[in-house]
Amino acid sequence: MGSNPSSTAVVKTTHIWIWSADDAPWEQNDNWKPYSDVENRIIEQAHEENKSTIELDDYYIDLRKHFQTRKPTSNKHRPIKRVLLPDINKRFRPARRYVLQKPELTPELAALGWTAAWSRFLLAAGLFGVIKDAELAERVEKAADGIIEEAVKLEKRIEAEWIGNELKKVKAETREVIGVCCVTLFMMDSFLHTLLNQVLRESEVQSAGVRCAHEFTTESGKTHGRTLGPYCSLLWIYLYESPSQGLTYVYRTASLTKTTIDDYQKHIGKCMVWTDFSIATKCKTNALQSQENTIYEIKIRKGGVPGVMDVSTLTDYSAEKEVLIIAGIPFEIKAINYVEKLQKYFISIEL
Repeated sequence: MGSNPSSTAVVKTTHIWIWSADDAPWEQNDNWKPYSDVENRIIEQAHEENKSTIELDDYYIDLRKHFQTRKPTSNKHRPIKRVLLPDINKRFRPARRYVLQKPELTPELAALGWTAAWSRFLLAAGLFGVIKDAELAERVEKAADGIIEEAVKLEKRIEAEWIGNELKKVKAETREVIGVCCVTLFMMDSFLHTLLNQVLRESEVQSAGVRCAHEFTTESGKTHGRTLGPYCSLLWIYLYESPSQGLTYVYRTASLTKTTIDDYQKHIGKCMVWTDFSIATKCKTNALQSQENTIYEIKIRKGGVPGVMDVSTLTDYSAEKEVLIIAGIPFEIKAINYVEKLQKYFISIEL
């Protein structure tokens, strides 16, 4: 399951829908904001099907009169409009994905060992290992249904149903097409990316006493293993089985406190782990232009590392030059330097 991701099951967009965020939206239109990637796909699909109205999780959209109304009920309408993207290759995300949200070190997880660090969530969910061809369609169905079940709790049912439908469209396709679809959906701006990574970071897992056997210690962990485990396994295994793409350095950023910097200093030469699916950029300039005070210079060992994929062709934000890194990947802290001219710390890391 894995090869060069040259095509995607989810078609790229050439237009986006935006809404007026001005205090007096019908009097001035200086502040326009885009809908999320998934919301945009839902609206665009309705537009192409010549529908007059569409429902999102937070809004009702009138495509004839071009306004949105916030749920549950509101008399205040806001203008919306459809705009052509002049050059999709120069489009950046509203919020960069390669900024670490939880940069604190977790040496206790790295101490669990190679296999446990890479796959403890999937081990506890009973979903770690090769997916047989005969099991793929059922795994995709469970992935779609599980995402929808979790989304209902977050009041994101409509968004999740679109995601689930995209997955089910490819359930009878090849492992490659299914894997590319999973990556593409993860890279879109939606609740899915945030939720899955939060679950991977926060799930409490312990050894079950048998070699490589793990179990969740909470009921919420067991639930997440059932609902998000199938999708996580499809995404994880596709990344793991994809061949090296010749990447040498990628970059992440973070805003670190002095205490956290000192902790990194103490762990130079030690192996740590990122428990979630990480996003980096292969463009150092992008990282240098960030507002954060720390840049991670991540060296990829010669010959490549399993689970590190250039996904810039699978998003609507090619200018970000994004690289997706498999959940649970170990890394070694090599050095830390402060560059006075840039007023940034540079943390050298090797995968």
